[in-house]
Amino acid sequence: MKISILALAAASVVDVATSEPSNRLASGVLAGEGDETEFVADTRGDAAQLRVLGARPGAEEESHVAAVMEHLADVANHREASSFYEDDETDALDKRRLEKRDKNRRRRMGGKRLKLFCDEKFRWQDERKCHNYCLEVDGDVEEGDEIRLAECSNRAHQQRWRMDGRVLRPAGDRKLCVKGTKLKRCDDEVELIGGSKFEIHSKKNGKWCLTNPHEPKVRELVDFRECRRARNSHTNLWKFA
Repeated sequence: MKISILALAAASVVDVATSEPSNRLASGVLAGEGDETEFVADTRGDAAQLRVLGARPGAEEESHVAAVMEHLADVANHREASSFYEDDETDALDKRRLEKRDKNRRRRMGGKRLKLFCDEKFRWQDERKCHNYCLEVDGDVEEGDEIRLAECSNRAHQQRWRMDGRVLRPAGDRKLCVKGTKLKRCDDEVELIGGSKFEIHSKKNGKWCLTNPHEPKVRELVDFRECRRARNSHTNLWKFA
């Protein structure tokens, strides 16, 4: 990059060639009333340094050199400030783009919540009321994320599910499925047994159902376990909501 510096007093216009911002090294020629003076200016450190080539400069030349050094420092500070604000603006723009992309992706993916069926007669945790528990991915819907119970939310894309044939998948990814307590890249089939409320059986072992270990609480892991035990704790039935 070429920068023209108008030196003060009797000095004429000085052309200063600078390298990249990370290596701010400048050199040039000061032309005053007397002989020309070559210099090398380095503003990479906290304090600017100057090396004058040739004879020792006089007071007038030192004044010109000081003016150039001051200008170089201003240029360096301006570059750093500009870079700082440009980085902030770029980060903000990237964040807005990502948010828009995620919003569009969630809108396109559809799917439904998978809600654990409850009746007040179940008296989970000795309470007469029913909590709304839904199957949720604990993460950004990626391979390895755990599957847990969570309070149902219309806005949580981690609670959106769909049936891909006989494979239960998160609505945001067509390659992941429920395997154990986590999402994996798989095609493990399940069978929904029932009507509007149903048990989710493993196709590999029909005696195992998707459930939590006992009477439900928020953040509990969900896995395929013995249907008999799930029925005893009334945590065997699900419904799409």
